[in-house]
Amino acid sequence: MVGYSPKTWLWVLQLACVLVALGLGAAAHAQSLQIAASNWRSDDSSLIYSVTANTSTEPSAPPSLILAPLGIPRSLALGYNSLAYVPSGTPGVLDLIASASDGLPTIFRFFGPNYTTAQSVWCPSSSACTSLTTGPSGGIIAMAVDASGTLYVLSTDPGKNTCSLSSAPTEIWAFRQVPSSASGFAATPILIDAAVAGPSCNGQRDYSQRDYSQRDYSQNNIDSLSFIALNEGDELTPMLPPDYTARDLVIAPAGVGAPVTAGDVLVLFGWDNVYTQTPVIADYNHSTVQNVLNGSALPYGSSSGGVPAPVTVANSFDISPLAIGGDFYEVPVSMAFWPSNSSVLLLTNMGNIYNFTWAPNTNITNYPSGYAVGVYQQFASGLTPSNPDVVGGYGYCHQPSTQNEVLRTANQAGQSYAFVAANTCGTGRGYGAAYPSYIWSMDGINPPVRYMETEGDLAGLAVSAAISTIAHNGSGTGAGCAAPMTCNITGGDTQSLAGPGASQLTAADTITENVCTVTTDPRQICPPGIPSNPYYNSRELPVAAVCPNLPSGGAGSSVIPDYLCGGYGPGGAGSGTGFAVIQGIANGVNKIPGLLNLNDTNPDAFFPPGGTSECSPTGIFVDNISAGWGPWSLSPVEGTIPEGNRLIELSDGCGGDKETTSGMSLTLLGVTLDLANATQELGALPKTLANFAEFKYINLDVELAEDPIDLPNKVRIVEIITQSALFLAARKIGCAEDTLYEADRYVINNASHFHGTPARDPNSYGRTRARILNLFYTLFTREDGNVNPITGNNVNVNIPLLAPSLTGPPASCSVPYLGRDGY
Repeated sequence: MVGYSPKTWLWVLQLACVLVALGLGAAAHAQSLQIAASNWRSDDSSLIYSVTANTSTEPSAPPSLILAPLGIPRSLALGYNSLAYVPSGTPGVLDLIASASDGLPTIFRFFGPNYTTAQSVWCPSSSACTSLTTGPSGGIIAMAVDASGTLYVLSTDPGKNTCSLSSAPTEIWAFRQVPSSASGFAATPILIDAAVAGPSCNGQRDYSQRDYSQRDYSQNNIDSLSFIALNEGDELTPMLPPDYTARDLVIAPAGVGAPVTAGDVLVLFGWDNVYTQTPVIADYNHSTVQNVLNGSALPYGSSSGGVPAPVTVANSFDISPLAIGGDFYEVPVSMAFWPSNSSVLLLTNMGNIYNFTWAPNTNITNYPSGYAVGVYQQFASGLTPSNPDVVGGYGYCHQPSTQNEVLRTANQAGQSYAFVAANTCGTGRGYGAAYPSYIWSMDGINPPVRYMETEGDLAGLAVSAAISTIAHNGSGTGAGCAAPMTCNITGGDTQSLAGPGASQLTAADTITENVCTVTTDPRQICPPGIPSNPYYNSRELPVAAVCPNLPSGGAGSSVIPDYLCGGYGPGGAGSGTGFAVIQGIANGVNKIPGLLNLNDTNPDAFFPPGGTSECSPTGIFVDNISAGWGPWSLSPVEGTIPEGNRLIELSDGCGGDKETTSGMSLTLLGVTLDLANATQELGALPKTLANFAEFKYINLDVELAEDPIDLPNKVRIVEIITQSALFLAARKIGCAEDTLYEADRYVINNASHFHGTPARDPNSYGRTRARILNLFYTLFTREDGNVNPITGNNVNVNIPLLAPSLTGPPASCSVPYLGRDGY
């Protein structure tokens, strides 16, 4: 026999007993790189372009680009200065949001895939903007769409101007997604911040002469100690940006570094005074913004006491070229996140892109973030063409209404790209070939590639090419999924919530599930992989790297282990290396002890139908498609597992169709079990199912030793499980299966002794039974080739789920193993 010896398992039992004595207890469809660009000429020649990117040259060069007019109606040729993509109601299709700032602010939604029809989102006529307090009423600076489909708009409000000149406050508005409306958004937006920047009365460049009603960004700065003015003693130099320094608006992606969190709304500033420090990036916390959206908090900047000011997470002295005074200074004009590692890319008016993230800083004492901007690097240079007749910082093309340098990024098939739209400085509108515009294409490795455009100043740029897009999302309630009822929130996972805790489920227990479909597992160990992907040589695959669009912080720190590879493709199961992830957000459900989530997953719902059959007519295991699970690391209740942040294989029905879990959490569908890659789990041992089962026994014993189970019951269940492991080590597989059957029966009959502790293990009953069912399936069906053990009685808590019949143990064992208590 190859594997762990009986002596090893006796040691495991002894260790477990010591621990006990110590009291330790909607489908997403892949899409190609999608890019749109626009010029801002407010006449009949104004265009929105479809930008085709040829990625076939990778890894030797970034994509080459071709521009072609989208063919929008002449009546809508308004000159659009900002663009953003938003998911449509059709899987795999994106709509395009475009804003025009000349005259009254106008926002249209152009419907994909042809973009020839449109619906107004905001201010379709002058009558729609008569009330200047209901939404964007001046120039629209930038737009962004978050993972839930909410549209954020950064704009000025001349109706609130208190200065003698044209300066006015800058605001942030949010349009909630309303699929039933004609535009897909609420008719009236919600004010997020009434005082992002401005007013700067009389255009004073000396901060001491400014209107001090402006927000001072030095008061909430993560590293303001390093920016005390030399001539101001110990006082912080105020950071009072006027309205025209607000330049861009972006949403922080999954995987972003602290102090920023996924879903945060970030505003980028330029500045007008090179002799004092100024804010560069202001961070609006995702949770706080959501509170404003749902009405539980007043907007930022409210005179009656709104939420705290946004956090200044970067300022002009963090990147030394931005802090140099004089006539030729660099100004931040646009920002984006580099998809491969969620670091910041900052584009300046001189065509340079700087790359940085945040790093811990224990020297900061006046702001409790513990972080500061880390070492920056130059990502690219010389992208913005310049007119020598115009001085760098004061050129016409640097006015914010032009928005003439835009940076956007995307991740396509595991490869990260950056794109920049840039105008020739000082041209004004429509100067043609003498002053062309450019779109640059970059991959972070090879020299940039550019495309020249001569029809007008490029002002808007939208890019969407994540490995996956979100669809098949949905919501439900705990009561609606309670056994004997079933629910299928995503269309690909029929669920029933059983167990003694099911009686606690109510209609107030909300369940939200979001789907991410990954077309290709990029790892080399999952052939063919994606050589240009940063995780090509990695054995683990962070879920956030391939599912960057999942909302509410995404997948957290969860990773897919090396023994699970994608198993789906264009022909269904076995025809590729794709897989799906379901993010389940259900803290109210997942915190209930004694709950069992019975999943019947169907990866075909997220991939084209076809391919091999996952189960034979008799239920015999016929292919290697499996399911996985892990606690959502961002939940305040779900706790941890012995495997850490590695998702675990938990299949307990043929073909991986069935999986029992203790909570909704993160569900992995359509993966194959490849034990040849199981280096961390099996080490130098032969990569066999028996050895894999022994690894599962170890983690089950560790979990039992740590879980909140009454001490006598903890000791007894550890004894039963360890006895089963010893049978396997002795190659008495039938006896191992029989003992697992008794272990499951013991947990069912003693459910009241299996408790829950939030943030540790909220449901020791469900965790224990899920692991037992998976172990039994691994031995009984995968190893021995028996009929799938799960019967139609899986919603009846009084019948062991793993019994193929209702009368006794599943196999015969000649060795006595039952204790005095009958287990």
